[in-house]
Amino acid sequence: MTDSRDIQHYWDMLRLCAAGIQPSRISIDPEPGEIMALGDDLRTLARHVDRLVSAYGDYLAANCPGVDRSVFRDQLIGALDGNALYEIESAAEQLQDDMMEAAE
Repeated sequence: MTDSRDIQHYWDMLRLCAAGIQPSRISIDPEPGEIMALGDDLRTLARHVDRLVSAYGDYLAANCPGVDRSVFRDQLIGALDGNALYEIESAAEQLQDDMMEAAE
C-alpha cells in the first residue's frame, strides 16, 4: 500500500537533485550542444518532479477508489515537451543551420 513515506521519499530525492544541479551554461560563442544541455537540465528536473506527482496519485488512489492515476503521470515532461523543450531544440537547430551557412 502506498503511504505518505513514499511521497516523502520522492520529496527527498527531488531535494537532492536540486541541490546537486549545476545549471548548464551558454558561452559567448555558443555551440548547439550547449543549447541542448539546457533541455537536459529540464528533463532531469522533470523526471524527479514527475515521480513525485505520480507518488501523490498513487497515494490518493490507494486511499480513494476510482482515482484515475493516469492524470498524475508525466505531467511536467508533458508540459515542457511541446513548449520549452521545443524552443530549446529549435534554437539549437537554428544555431546549427546558421553555423553551417556561415561556413559555406
